[in-house]
Amino acid sequence: MEQFTQLISFVFGSAKGIALLLLAAPLISFVLLFFIKSRKLVNLVSISSISISLLAALYLLKISVDGNTFSLSTPWLTVGNIHIDFSIHIDIVSVLMLTLVSIVAIMVLVFSTEYMRNESRYSIFFGYISLFVFAMFGLLISRNLFWMYLFWELVGFCSYLLIGFYTQKQSAILANKKAFIINRIGDLGFLAGLMLLLSSLGTLDLYELATRIQEHGLFVSIADQQLIHYAGYAFFIAVIAKSAQFPLHIWLPDAMEGPTPVSALIHAATMVIAGVYLLLQIYFLLDPTVLNFIAIIGSFTAFLGAFIAGRQYDLKKILAYSTISQLGYMVMAVGVAAPMAAFYHLYTHAFFKAALFLAAGSIIHRIHTQDIREMSGVRRLLPITFVVYLISAAALVGIPFFSGFFSKEAILNETWHWAQLHGNIYLLVPFFAFAGVMLTAYYVFRHVSLMFFGEQKKIESSIKKEHCAISVPLIVLSTGSLFMYPLYEEVHELAYMPYITISLMSIGFVFAYLLIYKKVVALLPATHLFNRLDTNVSSGLGNVVVYFAKYISWFDQYIVDGFVNFLGNLGVVLSGVAAWLDKYIIDASVNFIGNGTQKVGDIVRRSQTGKVQSYFAFSALLLVVIIWFFMRGI
Repeated sequence: MEQFTQLISFVFGSAKGIALLLLAAPLISFVLLFFIKSRKLVNLVSISSISISLLAALYLLKISVDGNTFSLSTPWLTVGNIHIDFSIHIDIVSVLMLTLVSIVAIMVLVFSTEYMRNESRYSIFFGYISLFVFAMFGLLISRNLFWMYLFWELVGFCSYLLIGFYTQKQSAILANKKAFIINRIGDLGFLAGLMLLLSSLGTLDLYELATRIQEHGLFVSIADQQLIHYAGYAFFIAVIAKSAQFPLHIWLPDAMEGPTPVSALIHAATMVIAGVYLLLQIYFLLDPTVLNFIAIIGSFTAFLGAFIAGRQYDLKKILAYSTISQLGYMVMAVGVAAPMAAFYHLYTHAFFKAALFLAAGSIIHRIHTQDIREMSGVRRLLPITFVVYLISAAALVGIPFFSGFFSKEAILNETWHWAQLHGNIYLLVPFFAFAGVMLTAYYVFRHVSLMFFGEQKKIESSIKKEHCAISVPLIVLSTGSLFMYPLYEEVHELAYMPYITISLMSIGFVFAYLLIYKKVVALLPATHLFNRLDTNVSSGLGNVVVYFAKYISWFDQYIVDGFVNFLGNLGVVLSGVAAWLDKYIIDASVNFIGNGTQKVGDIVRRSQTGKVQSYFAFSALLLVVIIWFFMRGI
């Protein structure tokens, strides 16, 4: 009883205990939900557990605001001079992330109580979500890169379960396999980075690495310098796969085969932001060459995602490519030496993208289609969803006074300043970033116009009004799109940058308006000429996209898939070699030793007759041999 009292006192009476409670709550929920069948009890257990984690995160946030940090560590594995501890670390960044994940997860769970109410595997779905949140919590507070890697793998496994939740859909099964395989490529990069760090610096503890760099510098030899350089690239491969950067972005649009609440959780606050968070945690290990490469990949991904989104008609895929684009901005920000600007945009993006996905789920739940061409006039059916979507879309575009404007401006300021310092080819980075701003305005105006405005189509639905379990999470999440406390203090604030971005947004809006509403062109003089021009512009844009899509398809088929197939075939060959070695070398050696031992035993056993005369004669003979051996030299 006394030990139980001490445990309760530790858990609820110390910050370290609160941190462990935060981590344990969703794991306990996951275990319990496999034994609960009542849907009301499922709702209570799942939402209550994450609510406990949220309260714990808020308590830790209160402590961390003043700059207080703490760690909890216990020895786990020792191999030679390498010590790996199970350790957690709490600071302001990790606590803000914990709070973010908790809020989004609770809203997703509340939304799911209505959206998933007709599913036969209801409790299993909520159990998967709880395990997913546990894995993300563990990743966020891990102080050791090895434990972060384990939770990184668990996050990927949970996404595999959730993307393929509809096991009766072949497309869902293929999508979760694709996500799993591509993320394994990134996991190999993470593992390679761990091995390079161990061989060069001898530790995976983030605090020890940071302290060593601060006190003694990063490199103790040229060899270590090369290993750390390669480790930076290896870790970035992991980021490319997990955060859907070019060229390993292809799994994310297919992940839309999972339930819409899963899409909101994956795209807003869990899996895809894990890569960006990893970059923030290891930023001090990245040398300028690696950072330049990160900036180029991130900027091109920001442009590519927005470009492809402009030609999609599936609502969830539009939002998926939008996520790819916004993740590109975050990665680019890290590359241009503005990691906290990336963190700020990560935070604002989580709220408006979660709101957008859940609003998309509200629309799909009502009219049972994802094609934006079949959603004309939806604002009259779903007024709350319409307002929330409009607010969140404004934040996505970066319209002034919405949260996305401040975080995106911070990134663009730092990017332009960085490009001016580097010059030459690096000017492409802000070019892609600015092009992404214009294209974002274009695809947002395009799909919002087609969905909410125009003549309302007749829709047969048994749902008469928006359920509170759907509307309340939308309203809560949209508040984060209206305003977000500035998590980043401008370092290189450029007074003219807002005018540039507003001009680019305006061009995107006007271009979308001219292409969608052709009647604007028809009212002008020389109607025939302008109609032809409009048709040519639309057709030309379409052809560019088609050719670009063909190139991406070719790249996917012959480069990405080719690489994956090569790894698979290599694995088969290596398995065959290993099987041969196992059968003809290892097993043969073991069998030889075993048979030899048996033969020797048989010989020895024959000498054991049980007769005293035989033993006496053998002893006498042995004594004669020994005497002869020692007397032969005399």
